[in-house]
Amino acid sequence: MEELNDKIQEDSKPLLKRLREAVLPVKPGDKAFIRVTKNVGFVMFLILFSCVSLVLAAAISFAL
Repeated sequence: MEELNDKIQEDSKPLLKRLREAVLPVKPGDKAFIRVTKNVGFVMFLILFSCVSLVLAAAISFAL
C-alpha cells in the first residue's frame, strides 16, 4: 500500500521535476558549490537533449 502511495505522489509531480531528481538529484546536505554545479549540469543536459531532439526531428522530416 505504501508503494502505491509513493507511486501516486511521484506521478503527481511535474515531468521536469521528476527528470531533475532522476538525472542530478540535489540533496539537502550538499554544499552551495555542489548545488550550483548540479543545476548547471542539469541545464546543460536539457540544452543538449533539446538540440538532439531537434536534429532528429529535422532528419526525419527531410527523410520523408
